[in-house]
Amino acid sequence: MAIRSLGNSTSPYDAVMGQTGENTGVKDYDPPLVTGYGTRGVSGGGSAPSYTNVIEYITIANTGNATDFGDLTQARNTLGACGGSGRGAFAGGWLGSRSDTIDYITVSNTGNASDFGNLTVERSPYQASFGNGTRGVWAGGHGTPASPDSTTNIIDYVTLANTGNATDFGDLTQARTSGGAFSSTTRGCVVGGTNQSSPFPRYDTIDYVTIATTGNATDFGDQSVGSSGCKGNSNLTRGVWSVGEQHPPGSVQNAMSYVTIATTSNSSDFGDMLATRANSGSMSSDVDDRGCWGGGYVHPAYVNSIEYVTLSSTGNGTDFGDLTTNPYNHAGCAQAGA
Repeated sequence: MAIRSLGNSTSPYDAVMGQTGENTGVKDYDPPLVTGYGTRGVSGGGSAPSYTNVIEYITIANTGNATDFGDLTQARNTLGACGGSGRGAFAGGWLGSRSDTIDYITVSNTGNASDFGNLTVERSPYQASFGNGTRGVWAGGHGTPASPDSTTNIIDYVTLANTGNATDFGDLTQARTSGGAFSSTTRGCVVGGTNQSSPFPRYDTIDYVTIATTGNATDFGDQSVGSSGCKGNSNLTRGVWSVGEQHPPGSVQNAMSYVTIATTSNSSDFGDMLATRANSGSMSSDVDDRGCWGGGYVHPAYVNSIEYVTLSSTGNGTDFGDLTTNPYNHAGCAQAGA
């Protein structure tokens, strides 16, 4: 039997076409191989230190400094981003008021973002965001129809290939903001967060949803310690996140944790980041087995450094390069790029 991972076909129709010379080299009847999220990582928005609309990118497989990509439609921070269907989508945030704007870019082509649609409710800060290559999902933050200043458990989703407004997905097990997120092609997980009200508790909760369906989140397990401002990456099998900020506010950590996404459990220690950063932008590639974190808050300043880990192993972060700006409260995603 032909081995599809080597580019061969298993379809009898293709064997016939190969004999006749018709459609030679075209596998009309085979589904495409799953290739994951590609190798271009994109970071957008944030504070640097004022609200910014800057989008920049890296090639995750190659260490080096970021390059300018274009601009968002709005300068804003505390937004969420996810990638799929060749697109990166940036949603929500704060620009002096809460935003429900969803922007999108074509990741393989540099240029300014275009309007995609709107979230179901204006929300900020720090929505956790993830996707499965087809759907983009945003969870938590501040903003409910009844009380715009309340922490929310709302989960929204869009189909990334089609512009339009978001649809309600379900609810998190716990209303929270400033959580981290990561996903496989099947599951999306939201980890940690806070309710942004004194005494600013840091939650150890990990939730998950099945991305292809809709419904409320289910308990996955717990972090070893409650945190917020955590940012997640994945290689579609393992989710790895920066712990971020613990209680009291301002107690930024350099620890990283991980879980196996298919198996509910508590988190395990992954290693340490080079910097004690929170609210950075995260970008990962399953193809390259790398997760990158760029920018963020390293007490007492904003930074532009990028670091990376190999997701399938454990260990400490390694220097990757620098962003073009010093963003904080920005969002990152990844997708196949040029």
